[in-house]
Amino acid sequence: MLVEILEESIRIFWRFVKADKDCYSVMAKGQKGIHPEVQEQEDVELLLEIRKNLEKKEKKLQEVLRSGNCILRKFRKNREDDSDHVLYFFSQVDVKLVARVLNMSRLTKDQLVWCHNKLSRISFVHRKIHVEPSFLLFPC
Repeated sequence: MLVEILEESIRIFWRFVKADKDCYSVMAKGQKGIHPEVQEQEDVELLLEIRKNLEKKEKKLQEVLRSGNCILRKFRKNREDDSDHVLYFFSQVDVKLVARVLNMSRLTKDQLVWCHNKLSRISFVHRKIHVEPSFLLFPC
């Protein structure tokens, strides 16, 4: 019962994130020249690094998701666990959340560190996604 409630909550949250008009990806918006206000000037370098990393993760995630649409891969999917689908789902949510935070008008050092940590927990090895657990679901 608890698992079903959590799954439904996650689905509802995903619908919200997907429908959020202010949550543009770095790739789609092309905000390379626009910087939100940061508290300290040193944070600009961290912001640029995070945006670069976010763009790479978005591209890689899209590539992995597209490659899963191949007919041969669909046959292999029957043998694989559903855990891969869950990892793809959570990584998509994490990437969208980071993009949403980076589109805010003002960013704090804590928010930038949260974004950096969130993205660093997502990695790709041999077209497989690996997500390390994280306890901070949202930025401070």
